[in-house]
Amino acid sequence: MSIKHIENLSLNPFFCSDILHHFLCGYKNQKIDIGLIYLVLPFIYYKDTRNLLISANKRSDIYTLFKDKKDNRVSLVGMQERIKFFREYTNQSLVVGHNEKKFWVDKQISVLEKVNYKQIKSEQIRDYFRAAHYLGIILSKYDYKDVFIKLGVTTV
Repeated sequence: MSIKHIENLSLNPFFCSDILHHFLCGYKNQKIDIGLIYLVLPFIYYKDTRNLLISANKRSDIYTLFKDKKDNRVSLVGMQERIKFFREYTNQSLVVGHNEKKFWVDKQISVLEKVNYKQIKSEQIRDYFRAAHYLGIILSKYDYKDVFIKLGVTTV
């Protein structure tokens, strides 16, 4: 029972909408196809991929972070299942973020207000937001369909 309570706290749509917001700000404030947003929470909530993203920089890409080293490739195993697990959390977070006017949701998503992870005082929370920001930077370097092909994701 207590695990369910912890899950409710950590996966609440208000915090998750902040994660999505930081991802969108990293995505260079472009409009993005809604399908990409379903990749964010599976990357950020999985410790191995989050840690890789925390260490990312502006020059990082999918290959340097996730494909070049065998240990890093392993972090992508199970991504399809993670996407399925986080789908409803992502939907709830999109509603919250849209209603709080952080971003506009339609067939594409666009940022309405910029945020900066560096202004967050809590190191643990800042790590989540930094990882989301750099995921946005990394994915913005690729065409929408190429992201899914390179990550081996077939559906969102």
